[in-house]
Amino acid sequence: GVLFSGDALYDGTLLDSMPGSDAGAYITTMRTLRALDVHVVHAGHNESFGAARLRSLCDAYLTPRT
Repeated sequence: GVLFSGDALYDGTLLDSMPGSDAGAYITTMRTLRALDVHVVHAGHNESFGAARLRSLCDAYLTPRT
């Protein structure tokens, strides 16, 4: 139930438009992370957060793209 997401997901703006970034891979990652049974996320940046925020961040990223 604990996820160490590193830079894959954090509570801030994801840098998916920088040179070398792969927005398609981010979409796949967000779908995968959203489906996990996670209780707490320790990200590479900012504060840790819970399952509801994980889903909210994934949904916010995926909504304009699906």
